[in-house]
Amino acid sequence: MDCKHNWIKLLGKVKGKVTELPAHICINCGVMKIGKNSVKITPNSINMGGGQITNMGAPSVSTDATRKSEMDTHAALTTGVHGLDAKLQNVVDDTTPQLGGDLEYNEKHQVFDRTLTSDNTASGDIITVTFGESVVFGQLCYPDLTDNEWKLALATNIAVKHPAMGIALETKGDGQTGKLLLRGTIRAATYFSGAAMGDIIYLSDGTPGSVVCAAPGDSGDIVQIVGFGLETNYIYFNPDGTYVEIS
Repeated sequence: MDCKHNWIKLLGKVKGKVTELPAHICINCGVMKIGKNSVKITPNSINMGGGQITNMGAPSVSTDATRKSEMDTHAALTTGVHGLDAKLQNVVDDTTPQLGGDLEYNEKHQVFDRTLTSDNTASGDIITVTFGESVVFGQLCYPDLTDNEWKLALATNIAVKHPAMGIALETKGDGQTGKLLLRGTIRAATYFSGAAMGDIIYLSDGTPGSVVCAAPGDSGDIVQIVGFGLETNYIYFNPDGTYVEIS
């Protein structure tokens, strides 16, 4: 019966880098394809499509134990190939992927998700930090160097609570660790409902952890741009490390 080939690409190392080879293998029947030519190897022949080499010698007599070992090896190889195929097709299912080395972009790009499908979601550069007070999703935080914790930012000079350098992505209490967005897109109706496409977003001088769409203007206020609006409830967060104080 002819096989309905299910090809996967073979990988190899070229100058120390993993790269795709000009060869494929069918995970159903084991046929190898190099370029446009296919090669099928059996114990007694090598079939190269246009020609076949046969009578490669009488098969050796195998004991039951030998045959079982050969069958186990074949099963392991088949399972491994099928497993590799599944992993190649379902990388998205791995919720905790880890790199074994540096990731090279090869003139490609890192694409942040702008079409976030639900409220309180984000896409971008994210780290895990320790919070120094209670926070909820969408609140802006600054790094407190004294306590080595992240706390709610506020654009006033009454106390040093600026500049805002991250956004909390989880509800956490004082001393708890959680995720923090350093740069990227974020959707949060509670904190960004006043933002429209193109609006410049500033750190708020009124409510800790909040943003405003007009620069603070009172004496002693801090003016820090933290991003811009993409559309209602959406902003691109890219905090400016510099700021000015209103005299």
